[in-house]
Amino acid sequence: MTKASRLLATALLGLGEIASSATTRSTAGNVYNADARYTAGALDIGVTWLRRASTTSAGTSLSQVLLSAGYDFGPLKLMGGVQRVSHLTQAPAAEDDRSEAYGGVAVPLSAAVVVVVFREVALALITNSG
Repeated sequence: MTKASRLLATALLGLGEIASSATTRSTAGNVYNADARYTAGALDIGVTWLRRASTTSAGTSLSQVLLSAGYDFGPLKLMGGVQRVSHLTQAPAAEDDRSEAYGGVAVPLSAAVVVVVFREVALALITNSG
């Protein structure tokens, strides 16, 4: 049986619970998210974007983008993805941007499925030279 092709997309706005003041912004803590997923037969591709607004006027907003894909060969499914994260800790002067990659395989064994995932995280330290 062949799966039908389809495209799914979602968007989300999570309003922050931090009251606006002299040291916070009115959008403090808001979360913005959008994603899309396309499937066609055995192929599955997805992209996700997320942004979390800083909780202080001096902070920076966290943002991340994830691109993932998978292919179902029947007896096993391969999957992988890459992700870029900016301002992970949201501290103004932190050098905490990073890139991540993962790959994996899922193999059904009777009623259970065994999943093996390989992951690599690379910190990209950025220096500010003025």
